[in-house]
Amino acid sequence: MYLTAFTLVEDDVFVGPGVLTTNDHTMARHGPEEQLRGAIMRRACRVGGGAVLTPGVEIGEEAFVAAAALVTRDVPARAVVMGVPARAAREVPSEDLLERWRRG
Repeated sequence: MYLTAFTLVEDDVFVGPGVLTTNDHTMARHGPEEQLRGAIMRRACRVGGGAVLTPGVEIGEEAFVAAAALVTRDVPARAVVMGVPARAAREVPSEDLLERWRRG
């Protein structure tokens, strides 16, 4: 896993092995006034192994990013995305939401 500067990871997020985040869409060809933007991973989202998150994308609450997906756009809450580039395939079913799996 490689989380770049400016990446935000909220509570209960699952990040699989080999996930990469990026934060510079110009690869160092910009002025000092341009801010780098990391990915945002909202509460209880899941990002599968080997996925790549491009600068500034937001993975919504309880969303699911399939292994090896290339995320170039924001992922809505509860969406399941997969592919290169990642596209929405369906919605996370209610029985797979975090509250069902909490122990305690």
